[in-house]
Amino acid sequence: MGVIRLLLALAVVVAHVGGDLMGIPLFGGNGYVAVSCFFIISGFYMSLVLNVKYPQGVADFYAARVIRLFPLYFLVLGVTVAIQATSVLTGKPLGAFSVLVAEPFSWWQYLWAAVANLTFVGSEFLILYSKMSGVPVDHLTVLPVIWSLGVEVFFYLMAPFVLRARVAVVMAIFATALLLRLGIAWRFDFQWTMWTYYFGPANLAFFFAGALAHRMHGSWRVARSTVAQYALWVGLTVLILFASRIFDIHSYTILYVLFALAVAPIFELSKNWKWDRLVGELSYPVYLVHASILTVYAPLRHFIPEDSKIYWITAGTLVLSMAAVSIEARWQAAFRSAVVSRHALGSAAQ
Repeated sequence: MGVIRLLLALAVVVAHVGGDLMGIPLFGGNGYVAVSCFFIISGFYMSLVLNVKYPQGVADFYAARVIRLFPLYFLVLGVTVAIQATSVLTGKPLGAFSVLVAEPFSWWQYLWAAVANLTFVGSEFLILYSKMSGVPVDHLTVLPVIWSLGVEVFFYLMAPFVLRARVAVVMAIFATALLLRLGIAWRFDFQWTMWTYYFGPANLAFFFAGALAHRMHGSWRVARSTVAQYALWVGLTVLILFASRIFDIHSYTILYVLFALAVAPIFELSKNWKWDRLVGELSYPVYLVHASILTVYAPLRHFIPEDSKIYWITAGTLVLSMAAVSIEARWQAAFRSAVVSRHALGSAAQ
């Protein structure tokens, strides 16, 4: 699953930078499709860990999510803020600092943006509010991509209380979420709208589709052989690379269905591939780091030819993401060592 996750992250990079990679369209520059597929994978994994790794505990699940999301995020956030803050000295502020200089906001808007930057909470609604009011308070988010992490957190908060329920309950929630999404899409003539993209409840259908894929895959008889699983893995990879040449925007529902059906067999095939897991570890930092690069890219745009921009930014994103993963791995190792030592001291004291 790691290769799939990295390709999805790179599809978002391509969508934000523009163009393609060596003639490969990667979802045709449709970053929202890649993000939606990420949500499906997230629903699958959250159902997996809640039913297998944390069958009882809620606190442990939340702690694991915090450790997974925030150390790396704060590392990238800190570096980005430092660069943006330094840019103020040149008289040409970048990113969120340029908005601070140019726009006066209300105290509660600053507070809302601060909470979103530090916790992800409310970041998606910050965008919706900005688009409806015309007040660009969403530009105060240092890394604009955190809106999707806000949607993830929204799902995580409810996950322990619904994903361990009976399959029929999960299916009912999925059906309700799907009806909500279809209702919103119908209201806007099934065209792209911010309400089906940024609005958290409208995205729950993707998460619960992934959760259902996990809960039901044990009873499926499709793609149980290794050959069939390899075929699905290759097929889904090709689908991500060239989906825009196969589907148009009105038939992406078919793509989502195929993706959800393929997740479980592909997970079974690749779960013991160490190299695949290492590749997958890059997906989250790639998602964050490319946003950081784009917010500080302005001073460099005159030195990098437009037609090669996608390659420089992608290469820089991958290199910096590997560095970030290495740093985070050391933090995680130090944290686990401290926890083990604390437990050992506690046991000795008793």
